[in-house]
Amino acid sequence: MPLLLLMTAVRAADAELPEYLTLAQALAYVDGNHPGVQLAAQQQPQQQLLQCQQFELQPNSPRLLPGSCGYWQFIAPLQQQQLLVMRRFLDVVLADQRAARDSEAMATAYIRQDRETNRQQLGQRSEVDVAALDSIYQQKRRQFLVSQSLQRVSRSLLAIAMNRPGQLPREVFPPEAALLAGDKLQDERSLLQGIEQHNPLMQRLRAAGNSALQTLARHYLQHVALEQLLSISLLKAQQRENSAERGYRDLSLDKSRTLYELEVKADLGDAMVDQTAAKLAQMETDYQLLMSRAVLAALRGEQLELTNDVPE
Repeated sequence: MPLLLLMTAVRAADAELPEYLTLAQALAYVDGNHPGVQLAAQQQPQQQLLQCQQFELQPNSPRLLPGSCGYWQFIAPLQQQQLLVMRRFLDVVLADQRAARDSEAMATAYIRQDRETNRQQLGQRSEVDVAALDSIYQQKRRQFLVSQSLQRVSRSLLAIAMNRPGQLPREVFPPEAALLAGDKLQDERSLLQGIEQHNPLMQRLRAAGNSALQTLARHYLQHVALEQLLSISLLKAQQRENSAERGYRDLSLDKSRTLYELEVKADLGDAMVDQTAAKLAQMETDYQLLMSRAVLAALRGEQLELTNDVPE
Protein backbone atom coordinates (compact mmCIF):
# COMPACT_ATOMS: atom_id res chain seq x y z
CA MET A 1 0.00 0.00 0.00
CA PRO A 2 1.19 3.57 -0.66
CA LEU A 3 2.25 5.74 2.20
CA LEU A 4 -0.70 7.70 3.51
CA LEU A 5 0.12 11.10 4.86
CA LEU A 6 -2.82 12.73 6.62
CA MET A 7 -5.43 15.20 5.52
CA THR A 8 -8.61 16.27 7.24
CA ALA A 9 -11.86 15.83 5.38
CA VAL A 10 -12.70 19.51 5.57
CA ARG A 11 -10.49 21.98 3.75
CA ALA A 12 -9.18 24.70 6.03
CA ALA A 13 -8.24 27.44 3.56
CA ASP A 14 -10.18 30.21 5.27
CA ALA A 15 -10.19 28.93 8.85
CA GLU A 16 -8.17 30.26 11.74
CA LEU A 17 -5.42 28.02 12.97
CA PRO A 18 -6.58 25.66 15.71
CA GLU A 19 -4.94 26.17 19.07
CA TYR A 20 -3.55 22.63 18.92
CA LEU A 21 -2.43 21.82 15.39
CA THR A 22 -2.00 18.35 13.89
CA LEU A 23 -0.05 17.40 10.78
CA ALA A 24 -3.29 16.57 8.96
CA GLN A 25 -4.69 19.99 9.74
CA ALA A 26 -1.48 21.71 8.61
CA LEU A 27 -1.52 19.85 5.27
CA ALA A 28 -5.15 20.79 4.72
CA TYR A 29 -4.09 24.41 4.14
CA VAL A 30 -2.36 23.45 0.87
CA ASP A 31 -4.44 23.47 -2.33
CA GLY A 32 -4.14 24.64 -5.91
CA ASN A 33 -4.64 28.28 -4.90
CA HIS A 34 -1.60 28.30 -2.65
CA PRO A 35 0.94 30.83 -4.05
CA GLY A 36 3.77 28.34 -3.58
CA VAL A 37 1.90 25.79 -5.73
CA GLN A 38 1.15 28.37 -8.41
CA LEU A 39 4.76 29.56 -8.55
CA ALA A 40 6.15 26.03 -8.77
CA ALA A 41 3.79 25.26 -11.65
CA GLN A 42 5.53 27.94 -13.73
CA GLN A 43 8.86 26.10 -13.70
CA GLN A 44 9.92 24.54 -17.00
CA PRO A 45 11.35 20.99 -16.97
CA GLN A 46 14.21 21.99 -19.26
CA GLN A 47 15.47 24.53 -16.75
CA GLN A 48 15.10 22.12 -13.86
CA LEU A 49 16.98 19.25 -15.46
CA LEU A 50 19.76 21.45 -16.81
CA GLN A 51 20.52 22.28 -13.19
CA CYS A 52 21.32 18.60 -12.64
CA GLN A 53 23.85 18.73 -15.46
CA GLN A 54 25.39 21.92 -14.11
CA PHE A 55 25.80 20.43 -10.65
CA GLU A 56 27.73 17.55 -12.17
CA LEU A 57 30.27 20.07 -13.46
CA GLN A 58 31.02 21.32 -9.96
CA PRO A 59 33.45 18.86 -8.27
CA ASN A 60 33.45 18.91 -4.49
CA SER A 61 30.30 21.01 -4.41
CA PRO A 62 28.45 20.62 -1.07
CA ARG A 63 25.31 19.92 -3.08
CA LEU A 64 26.87 16.72 -4.33
CA LEU A 65 27.06 15.23 -0.86
CA PRO A 66 23.35 14.38 -0.44
CA GLY A 67 22.83 13.91 -4.16
CA SER A 68 23.85 15.32 -7.50
CA CYS A 69 20.47 16.62 -8.54
CA GLY A 70 17.84 16.37 -5.84
CA TYR A 71 14.25 15.20 -6.06
CA TRP A 72 12.37 18.48 -5.97
CA GLN A 73 11.93 18.99 -9.71
CA PHE A 74 10.46 15.50 -10.12
CA ILE A 75 7.56 16.23 -7.77
CA ALA A 76 4.30 17.93 -8.75
CA PRO A 77 3.77 21.49 -7.41
CA LEU A 78 1.01 20.52 -4.97
CA GLN A 79 3.08 17.72 -3.46
CA GLN A 80 6.09 20.04 -3.26
CA GLN A 81 4.17 22.43 -1.05
CA GLN A 82 2.73 19.61 1.03
CA LEU A 83 6.22 18.22 1.63
CA LEU A 84 7.39 21.69 2.65
CA VAL A 85 4.52 22.03 5.14
CA MET A 86 5.29 18.57 6.46
CA ARG A 87 8.96 19.43 6.96
CA ARG A 88 8.11 22.74 8.65
CA PHE A 89 5.62 21.03 10.93
CA LEU A 90 8.16 18.43 12.01
CA ASP A 91 10.69 21.22 12.57
CA VAL A 92 8.29 22.77 15.09
CA VAL A 93 7.93 19.47 16.95
CA LEU A 94 11.72 19.09 17.07
CA ALA A 95 12.20 22.72 18.15
CA ASP A 96 9.86 22.10 21.09
CA GLN A 97 11.79 18.96 22.07
CA ARG A 98 15.13 20.80 21.87
CA ALA A 99 13.73 23.54 24.06
CA ALA A 100 12.61 20.91 26.59
CA ARG A 101 16.10 19.41 26.62
CA ASP A 102 17.76 22.78 27.07
CA SER A 103 15.26 23.83 29.74
CA GLU A 104 16.17 20.75 31.78
CA ALA A 105 19.89 21.44 31.31
CA MET A 106 19.44 25.06 32.42
CA ALA A 107 17.40 24.05 35.47
CA THR A 108 20.01 21.48 36.47
CA ALA A 109 22.82 24.01 36.14
CA TYR A 110 20.86 26.58 38.14
CA ILE A 111 20.14 24.17 40.99
CA ARG A 112 23.82 23.25 41.26
CA GLN A 113 24.96 26.85 41.10
CA ASP A 114 22.40 27.90 43.73
CA ARG A 115 23.35 25.01 46.02
CA GLU A 116 27.03 25.91 45.83
CA THR A 117 26.25 29.58 46.48
CA ASN A 118 24.49 28.63 49.71
CA ARG A 119 27.46 26.47 50.71
CA GLN A 120 29.85 29.32 49.97
CA GLN A 121 27.88 31.54 52.33
CA LEU A 122 28.44 28.89 55.00
CA GLY A 123 32.15 28.86 54.22
CA GLN A 124 32.03 25.39 52.67
CA ARG A 125 32.87 26.40 49.08
CA SER A 126 35.31 28.82 47.54
CA GLU A 127 34.42 31.76 45.31
CA VAL A 128 36.07 30.11 42.32
CA ASP A 129 33.89 26.99 42.72
CA VAL A 130 30.75 29.10 42.60
CA ALA A 131 32.07 31.16 39.67
CA ALA A 132 32.72 28.00 37.65
CA LEU A 133 29.17 26.76 38.16
CA ASP A 134 27.74 30.19 37.41
CA SER A 135 29.63 30.20 34.12
CA ILE A 136 28.09 26.84 33.21
CA TYR A 137 24.64 28.07 34.18
CA GLN A 138 24.96 31.17 32.00
CA GLN A 139 25.97 28.98 29.03
CA LYS A 140 22.97 26.71 29.55
CA ARG A 141 20.68 29.72 29.96
CA ARG A 142 21.87 31.25 26.69
CA GLN A 143 21.36 27.95 24.87
CA PHE A 144 17.82 27.71 26.23
CA LEU A 145 17.07 31.24 25.03
CA VAL A 146 18.35 30.24 21.58
CA SER A 147 16.07 27.21 21.60
CA GLN A 148 13.15 29.35 22.69
CA SER A 149 13.78 31.72 19.79
CA LEU A 150 13.95 28.80 17.36
CA GLN A 151 10.55 27.64 18.59
CA ARG A 152 9.11 30.93 17.36
CA VAL A 153 11.16 30.93 14.15
CA SER A 154 10.05 27.41 13.23
CA ARG A 155 6.42 28.35 13.86
CA SER A 156 6.75 31.41 11.65
CA LEU A 157 8.17 29.31 8.80
CA LEU A 158 5.35 26.78 9.22
CA ALA A 159 2.77 29.58 9.06
CA ILE A 160 4.35 30.89 5.83
CA ALA A 161 4.41 27.39 4.30
CA MET A 162 0.68 27.05 5.09
CA ASN A 163 0.06 30.52 3.59
CA ARG A 164 -0.96 31.78 7.02
CA PRO A 165 1.85 34.28 7.78
CA GLY A 166 1.71 35.65 11.29
CA GLN A 167 -0.63 32.90 12.55
CA LEU A 168 1.77 30.98 14.75
CA PRO A 169 0.38 27.73 16.15
CA ARG A 170 0.48 27.62 19.93
CA GLU A 171 0.93 23.85 20.19
CA VAL A 172 1.51 21.04 17.70
CA PHE A 173 0.77 17.35 18.11
CA PRO A 174 3.65 15.02 17.16
CA PRO A 175 2.69 12.49 14.45
CA GLU A 176 1.10 9.28 15.67
CA ALA A 177 3.26 6.17 16.02
CA ALA A 178 1.31 4.34 13.29
CA LEU A 179 2.29 6.98 10.74
CA LEU A 180 5.95 6.80 11.72
CA ALA A 181 5.97 3.02 11.24
CA GLY A 182 5.04 3.42 7.58
CA ASP A 183 4.06 0.79 5.05
CA LYS A 184 6.36 -1.98 3.86
CA LEU A 185 8.20 -0.88 0.75
CA GLN A 186 8.14 -2.79 -2.51
CA ASP A 187 11.30 -4.40 -3.78
CA GLU A 188 13.68 -1.95 -5.40
CA ARG A 189 13.00 -2.94 -9.01
CA SER A 190 9.22 -2.76 -8.70
CA LEU A 191 9.39 0.52 -6.84
CA LEU A 192 11.65 2.15 -9.44
CA GLN A 193 9.44 0.91 -12.27
CA GLY A 194 6.35 2.32 -10.55
CA ILE A 195 8.02 5.67 -10.02
CA GLU A 196 9.09 5.89 -13.67
CA GLN A 197 5.60 5.01 -14.85
CA HIS A 198 3.63 7.35 -12.58
CA ASN A 199 6.01 10.25 -11.99
CA PRO A 200 4.30 13.54 -12.95
CA LEU A 201 7.32 14.99 -14.75
CA MET A 202 7.88 11.82 -16.76
CA GLN A 203 4.23 11.78 -17.80
CA ARG A 204 4.51 15.41 -18.85
CA LEU A 205 7.63 14.75 -20.92
CA ARG A 206 6.13 11.67 -22.57
CA ALA A 207 3.11 13.72 -23.60
CA ALA A 208 5.40 16.42 -25.04
CA GLY A 209 7.37 13.86 -27.04
CA ASN A 210 10.79 15.25 -26.10
CA SER A 211 12.86 12.07 -26.25
CA ALA A 212 16.22 13.60 -25.24
CA LEU A 213 14.79 15.34 -22.19
CA GLN A 214 12.72 12.26 -21.36
CA THR A 215 15.82 10.04 -21.36
CA LEU A 216 17.80 12.44 -19.21
CA ALA A 217 14.95 12.82 -16.76
CA ARG A 218 14.51 9.06 -16.45
CA HIS A 219 18.17 8.58 -15.57
CA TYR A 220 18.15 11.23 -12.87
CA LEU A 221 14.75 10.13 -11.57
CA GLN A 222 16.06 6.60 -11.04
CA HIS A 223 19.07 8.07 -9.26
CA VAL A 224 17.10 10.24 -6.83
CA ALA A 225 14.72 7.36 -6.09
CA LEU A 226 17.72 5.17 -5.33
CA GLU A 227 19.03 7.83 -2.97
CA GLN A 228 15.78 7.78 -1.03
CA LEU A 229 15.86 3.99 -0.77
CA LEU A 230 19.43 4.06 0.50
CA SER A 231 18.50 6.81 2.94
CA ILE A 232 15.63 4.71 4.28
CA SER A 233 17.94 1.73 4.77
CA LEU A 234 20.47 3.82 6.70
CA LEU A 235 17.78 5.52 8.76
CA LYS A 236 16.38 2.15 9.82
CA ALA A 237 19.84 1.23 11.11
CA GLN A 238 19.93 4.58 12.91
CA GLN A 239 16.55 3.79 14.47
CA ARG A 240 17.95 0.61 15.99
CA GLU A 241 20.87 2.59 17.39
CA ASN A 242 18.51 5.22 18.78
CA SER A 243 16.35 2.53 20.39
CA ALA A 244 19.36 1.03 22.15
CA GLU A 245 20.49 4.45 23.38
CA ARG A 246 16.97 5.32 24.54
CA GLY A 247 16.72 2.07 26.49
CA TYR A 248 20.06 2.70 28.14
CA ARG A 249 19.11 6.25 29.13
CA ASP A 250 15.79 5.09 30.57
CA LEU A 251 17.58 2.51 32.73
CA SER A 252 20.17 5.08 33.73
CA LEU A 253 17.45 7.47 34.87
CA ASP A 254 15.80 4.71 36.91
CA LYS A 255 19.13 4.00 38.58
CA SER A 256 19.72 7.69 39.31
CA ARG A 257 16.20 8.02 40.71
CA THR A 258 16.84 5.12 43.10
CA LEU A 259 20.12 6.67 44.27
CA TYR A 260 18.39 10.02 44.71
CA GLU A 261 15.63 8.47 46.82
CA LEU A 262 18.32 6.80 48.96
CA GLU A 263 20.00 10.23 49.31
CA VAL A 264 23.15 8.88 47.69
CA LYS A 265 22.87 11.26 44.74
CA ALA A 266 22.14 14.99 45.01
CA ASP A 267 19.92 15.36 41.91
CA LEU A 268 18.62 13.68 38.74
CA GLY A 269 19.71 16.46 36.40
CA ASP A 270 22.21 14.80 34.08
CA ALA A 271 20.21 11.59 33.74
CA MET A 272 17.03 13.52 32.86
CA VAL A 273 18.84 15.68 30.30
CA ASP A 274 20.43 12.59 28.73
CA GLN A 275 17.07 10.85 28.50
CA THR A 276 15.46 13.88 26.82
CA ALA A 277 18.41 14.15 24.43
CA ALA A 278 18.02 10.46 23.51
CA LYS A 279 14.34 11.02 22.80
CA LEU A 280 15.24 13.99 20.60
CA ALA A 281 17.73 11.91 18.59
CA GLN A 282 15.08 9.22 18.13
CA MET A 283 12.53 11.78 16.92
CA GLU A 284 15.00 13.31 14.47
CA THR A 285 15.63 9.92 12.86
CA ASP A 286 11.95 8.97 12.82
CA TYR A 287 11.03 12.21 11.09
CA GLN A 288 13.81 11.90 8.52
CA LEU A 289 12.51 8.45 7.71
CA LEU A 290 8.96 9.76 7.47
CA MET A 291 10.11 12.46 5.04
CA SER A 292 11.99 9.96 2.86
CA ARG A 293 8.90 7.76 2.64
CA ALA A 294 6.81 10.82 1.76
CA VAL A 295 9.26 11.78 -0.97
CA LEU A 296 9.02 8.31 -2.50
CA ALA A 297 5.23 8.58 -2.49
CA ALA A 298 5.41 12.00 -4.17
CA LEU A 299 7.86 10.68 -6.79
CA ARG A 300 5.20 8.10 -7.67
CA GLY A 301 2.76 10.96 -8.15
CA GLU A 302 0.64 10.04 -5.14
CA GLN A 303 -1.29 12.66 -3.24
CA LEU A 304 -0.22 13.13 0.36
CA GLU A 305 -3.46 11.99 1.93
CA LEU A 306 -4.02 11.31 5.59
CA THR A 307 -6.66 10.24 8.02
CA ASN A 308 -7.62 12.69 10.73
CA ASP A 309 -4.81 12.45 13.26
CA VAL A 310 -6.31 14.32 16.21
CA PRO A 311 -5.29 12.34 19.33
CA GLU A 312 -8.12 10.85 21.32
